[in-house]
Order: sequence, then structure tokens, then C-alpha cells
Amino acid sequence: MITAFKKHIESNALYTTKHKIIVAVSGGIDSSVLLHLLHACKYKCIVAHCNFGLRGKESDADELFVKKLANKYSFPFRSIRFETSNYAIEHGISIQMAARDLRYNWFNELLEIEESEAIAIAHNKNDVAETMLLNLSRGTGIRGLSGIQVQLGRITRPLLFAKRDKIETYANANKIKFREDSSNKQTKYKRNRIRHIVIPELEKLNPSFIDSISLSATNIKASVDFYSDCILKIKNEIITTKKDQFFINIAAIKNNKHGHIILYELLREYDFNGIQCDAIYQSLTKQAGNLFSSLHYTLNVDREQLIISKQKDKIPSTVLIKKSTKEISVPIALKIEKKTLGKKKYDPIQSSKIASLDVKLLQFPLTLRLWETGDRFRPLGMRSSKKLSDFYTDIKLSRAEKECTYVITSNNEIVWVVGHRIDDRYKITTETNAIVVINVM
Repeated sequence: MITAFKKHIESNALYTTKHKIIVAVSGGIDSSVLLHLLHACKYKCIVAHCNFGLRGKESDADELFVKKLANKYSFPFRSIRFETSNYAIEHGISIQMAARDLRYNWFNELLEIEESEAIAIAHNKNDVAETMLLNLSRGTGIRGLSGIQVQLGRITRPLLFAKRDKIETYANANKIKFREDSSNKQTKYKRNRIRHIVIPELEKLNPSFIDSISLSATNIKASVDFYSDCILKIKNEIITTKKDQFFINIAAIKNNKHGHIILYELLREYDFNGIQCDAIYQSLTKQAGNLFSSLHYTLNVDREQLIISKQKDKIPSTVLIKKSTKEISVPIALKIEKKTLGKKKYDPIQSSKIASLDVKLLQFPLTLRLWETGDRFRPLGMRSSKKLSDFYTDIKLSRAEKECTYVITSNNEIVWVVGHRIDDRYKITTETNAIVVINVM
């Protein structure tokens, strides 16, 4: 085991005995064996332990155990306690995701504080299989099937060569003490269900399943690298940059039989998710002017190109449109114009991108906001109101298009579903003498 351990570290050029390594130790068998191996190979280590406070006295006992383990090897000990449940609730994520975020954020801080070259995590070959199956069930795509990387930045995994049964054999042979986490046996967690139910069934079909899927992960990783090189070449050919904006040639996307996946790969760099990318791709065959927003970027579908701009400020959830407002740029670009008709007849331009409304029926300031569940309005030409969700179904909006649809309201009533339909109560009539025209730019 020690020979294979050294070979794995050396072949992947993870570190030398001159490096200072932070070792993440939970107290379980994997991390306890990892710490034993690093000590046996005379690496300089700092032991780091996270107490997530999820199992009461059991969590505290784990922390004390790891502290004693660090003392046994004469390694410095660092620990931290988290309010994991509160963090998960505040951020609307699972306990597992909360623990992961908290753990890696602290590890990154510790790397700087301790001026350490790397952090060692005790993932093993079984974890690769579990992660691949978990990602397969989530539909994460080819990258999610490339397994767990031996090294990612300063995060290293020197036990990734070993299967769990080999680790257990080594622990027993060397009388290595460790703690059993009771939650590891609970199949309410997805990873545990895969570990205790799915993988044993697959091993009945193929006793070498763990080795086989690990090899598949290596092959897929090579494919991902090749795939990424191809995407990079395409990116250099069809994306141009001017100042703080990025321009993607629409024709190059539409004319490529793999245009959909190419667009996804290009836009994921700008924080757009798969659902948004689907909507953007669909919009390429429609009238120009659609606007999409990610966490840090906005994307405008122009006639010949997609224009991506970095957001200078956080996009506000609502924007007020005053009587004096002539134009707004975020969260979507609108041009607002007031006109007095007098005796002139006005024929509204028949375009879903333009709303012509009777000024006297409006109460300023108007509000621009994302639509909400429960919103209702009276679509132009109808005598009764309709749920906005039903209206979206009628006009066959995709889920992604629904997510980024805005409405303009007057006194909390919807006057325009932006880019789609005005409310019949605010339309221009023969009695109208002043109008406001709002145009999606």
C-alpha cells in the first residue's frame, strides 16, 4: 500500500517531502489511513478538521479523536465549527451541499493562512464510481462523467488509486483506529443509496465494476479534454471582443449541425445555465431583441450576433418607470416615448415588442418586474382575466422563456407582458388623446 501510495503521488507530481500539506481528516477510515500513510512517508502535514454540528455529541467526539490523532503524529491541528443547518436554510441548499461549501471555503482560507502548497482529500476509487453514478442520475453531461480529478488547483487526492476494501485491509493490518460516522449507513442520502444499494447490484453483474468504471472515467476525461480543445478552437473563430462586450456570430451557430451544444459550451462561461441556453438557441430563429440575464452577464439577441455584456451592478428585482423616464437598460432595455394625439388617429404598430398604452389609464410610476406565480391579466381582445401561467402555456413558451419574462404593472395591475401581449383594459381607443409607447430595444 505504501509503495502504491508513493508511486501515485510521484506519477501525478502532487508534492514532495519538502512541501507543507494540509490534510482534511474527518476521523473516518479513509482520512485516518491517509494521515497514517503521509506520516509513514515523512510528509510535513497540518491536520484540518471540520465539525459540522450535525450529530451532536458524536460530532464533538470526532473532533476530539482527530485532535488526539494529530498529536500522536506530532502534526499541528486546526479545527472549525459550522452552523451547517442554518447555512443550508439561508442559502436554500441541501445539508450535503452546505457542508461542501463550508468545508472548501475554509480549506481555501487555511491554505493562505498556513502558506501551504496543497490540501490532501481522502477520496478513493469507490468515490469515483459513486460520483459518476450520482452525476449520471442528475444528467450533468460528459463533464460529470469524468470522475474525480487527482488534482484540481491545490486540492489533491493521493488515495484515489485505492479501492475501499484495500483501505480497510490496510487499516486492519496496521491497527489504525478510526471513527464510524453513523450517518454513512443511512440510505436517505443519495450517495449512500448508491453506495449500499446500487453498486452492490452492479458488482453482481461485474465483480470488477469499481475498476471498470474508474477506467471509464479516465477515458471520458481524455475525451473531455479533446472536446474542450475543439470548443476552444470554435470559440476563437466565432467570438470577438470589443471593450467589455463579447459578440457571437449567430450564422456560425445556426449553420453548424452541433450548434445547440456549441452555444451551450460558449455560454456556460458567462454563467448561463442549460435551460437558458435552450431558450437562447430557440430565439435565434425568432425576431431579434430578446434579452437574457445570468448572474453576471446580460445577453441581447441581435440580428446577426449575440451581444454579451458584463453587468456593472447587480440587477435590481424591480425598476420604477416614471413619467419622465425615456429609457432603461436593466434588467431589460426599453425605450419609452409619450405622444399627444389631439385629433390625429394613431394606428399602433402591430409588434409583440412594442406596447402602445392609453396614458390616462396608467398610474405612474409604473413597475417593471419578473412575473410571479398567481399573476393574472386580461389579454388584448379578451373580456375576462387569465392566469399568466395559462397564457404562457397557450403561446407555447418554454420553461426557460417563462423564467426570464418581465411584466410592467400600474397600481399592481399588469399592463403589458413584455414582448408578448398588452392588457385589454389599457389599449388605445377612439377616446384616447395621449399615449405611451414602450419598445423593447
